[in-house]
Amino acid sequence: MFNYFKKSITRQYVYYLIIVVVAALVGAILLTGVNLFVQNNYIKEREELRQKHEIVNEIEDHFMRMVFHARGYFYLGDDKQEEAAVDFHRDKVQDKITEFGELDLDLEESQFLSDFTYGFSDYKENILEPSMEHVRKQEFDELKSLAYSGARDRVTELVGNTQAFAKQIDDKLETVNKSLTTVGQIFSTLYIAYILLILLVVGIVIRKMSKNLGIPLLELTKASEQLVKGEYTNLSIEKREDEIGTLSNAFHVMARSIQNKEEELMAQNEELLAQQEDLEEHQSRLQASFEEAEIRRQLSQDIIDNVNEGITLLDLNGSLLQYNHMFLNIVGGETELEVNSGIEQWSQLLEDRVDNFDEFMDFIKTAIKNKEEKVLSYRYEIKSPVNKIYDIYAVSIHKNEFRLGTLIVHRDITAEYEVNQMKSELVSTVSHELRTPLASVLGFAELMLTKELKPERQKKYLETIHKEASRLTNLINDFLDIQRMESGKQVYEKKRIDLLATVKEVMTTFKTTNKLHHFLMETDRDQIFILGDEEKLIQLFTNIFSNAVKFSPSGGKITVRFDCKSGELVCSIEDEGLGIPEEEVSKLFQKFYRIDNSDRRKIGGTGLGLAISKKIVEAHNGEISVSSILGQGSTFYVRLPLLSDKPKRVANSELGHQDKPLVMIVEDDESLGMLLLDELKELEIEVKHYVDGEGALLSVRNRQPDLIILDIMLGDKIDGWDMIEELKKTNSTKDIPIIISSALDEKERGITLGVGHYLTKPYPHGKLSEVVLELLEIGGKTGEILIPVDEKEVEENE
Repeated sequence: MFNYFKKSITRQYVYYLIIVVVAALVGAILLTGVNLFVQNNYIKEREELRQKHEIVNEIEDHFMRMVFHARGYFYLGDDKQEEAAVDFHRDKVQDKITEFGELDLDLEESQFLSDFTYGFSDYKENILEPSMEHVRKQEFDELKSLAYSGARDRVTELVGNTQAFAKQIDDKLETVNKSLTTVGQIFSTLYIAYILLILLVVGIVIRKMSKNLGIPLLELTKASEQLVKGEYTNLSIEKREDEIGTLSNAFHVMARSIQNKEEELMAQNEELLAQQEDLEEHQSRLQASFEEAEIRRQLSQDIIDNVNEGITLLDLNGSLLQYNHMFLNIVGGETELEVNSGIEQWSQLLEDRVDNFDEFMDFIKTAIKNKEEKVLSYRYEIKSPVNKIYDIYAVSIHKNEFRLGTLIVHRDITAEYEVNQMKSELVSTVSHELRTPLASVLGFAELMLTKELKPERQKKYLETIHKEASRLTNLINDFLDIQRMESGKQVYEKKRIDLLATVKEVMTTFKTTNKLHHFLMETDRDQIFILGDEEKLIQLFTNIFSNAVKFSPSGGKITVRFDCKSGELVCSIEDEGLGIPEEEVSKLFQKFYRIDNSDRRKIGGTGLGLAISKKIVEAHNGEISVSSILGQGSTFYVRLPLLSDKPKRVANSELGHQDKPLVMIVEDDESLGMLLLDELKELEIEVKHYVDGEGALLSVRNRQPDLIILDIMLGDKIDGWDMIEELKKTNSTKDIPIIISSALDEKERGITLGVGHYLTKPYPHGKLSEVVLELLEIGGKTGEILIPVDEKEVEENE
């Protein structure tokens, strides 16, 4: 049988493995069996001790309760409840004594049981029962005598013996636990020693097997290295019957065969080298072609990625062959789509986004099946995350009469669509808004021409014609205003105005014509000053009040509140009207925009008022916003920068008195100089005009101005640039603000020299006043200057 194992290395390994495993299992089973036997004996003994300990404790507990209830019975007299309790615990003690006696007891435990049984019986018969009988007969003197005759000592003795015996059982239990732990440690050590023994045996077996395999394999390795180096090898033939012997013999035959055919292989190798060179050259040409094709492919991909339309190329089954980044944005994909993904896979990304998805997919499938070269088109709407309109074009791609697939282009026409909608809406709105007053004007005019009317009727008709003509004028003015504002040609004549008085004036106008509405104003100030164009601000608040009145057709309160803090005015106009849907608030200030609602359509309007209002507020460096609750009303907020109603006064160290701000105009054209002089005098400041630079510089040395308005071309001796350089040389004059007013466009040179503003002639009327006020607001001088300052600065000074 051993020869059977010698013929195979695997069988030899299995043979040794079986021996080791069987020996290990037998030893482990024996060791485990002994361990379980010993531990079970200790566990059984421990459980018996725990049971005895528990019974002894219960005997003690019931005995003590019996004594306690007996004493209660003695003190209370004829108490049936106490008597029953005594009888119950007495019976329990007797039952536990019987239960303890049924256990397997040693000599010491049997002696305890005998002693306690005797003592308990003695106590019961000679103390407990006589005492209860005395109580029943109310023989308390005899009861007292019995108590003093040693009854308490007897109870104490029984309890003490019971507790001492319980302590003995505890000691035995602890001893058993320690013995069980020790046995466990001993067997753990034996297990470790046994495992180490098994590992030693395994190591010996592995070493023997490795030696039987390693030495022959090492010889084979050396012979292989010699064969690789082309050296002669003489491997001895192994006289083994297993795989090593077979391998050795086969290697010997192979070595002889290789050495015999070496020359033939060398010749073939030279031929292969020549073929390799041809292949490498061919591969380099292929690599160059591939790189060129990859560059062209990447270029094509870059081109379509930079196209604003979404582009996809589908195969004949609708699988995605190519796409660009714009299509990825359309489907809302956060990661790149997988090329060659099926139509079901990539179309799932559009299912929740495209409105009428089934119709959309019908078009896609029709386009895929279309074999003609005509272009198919379809329009669809993306409904999330924002609404967008797309036109989709599909055309079949052919090459050499073979159809390759379908090219689909998605073009975003949202802006065009909205513009067309807005144009249609504008035409409809303008037609209605123009025709209605025009019809009234023509109708009443025709009546006045064709009929004899009483004077009072003629007056009424003329008033109506005048009202409708004013309405037409306002409509045309709105169109012109929005056009000027958007082109940047609107001129604002800003000056210091009391906005509170302006809003009161607008409110008074509306009060007289709108009896259904109750107008309120809440403010804690008498005056609120800002820098603004009064006419445009009247237009702003007229638009807001007009909306508040129109969109609260049932009347109600319109409340205006003013809140001034941190240099800013917040004016809120609150109504109790229809309110604005939340989704429409963001579009409210777009021109020609009107909320698409039947209640509001009846009210009418061009949709220009709020757009104009926003432009006016922004031109005053402010903000306008709105908050609204549908069905409860709206509140418009206008935020504007404040001017203080308190002037800033600065002591004039040079003159020693108080004076208005001094502005110097240096302009050689006397007509233009007089025009600027008249414009600035309206600002309640002191203005002086000089026609040459020499006189102006001399005047500056006598009294420094707060601001200089300077022309560049002043004459032959000294021009504007020379005057600026002279002023910058002296510390006392280098910080005087300068505004250049010139026909020459040399702003860069002016900025280099530190000029604050450069106005190129001609500039709008009022522009100079606006810049002067702005610089006097920001700057300060050593003279006593009465100029408006920021509200925040006044609060800090106070």
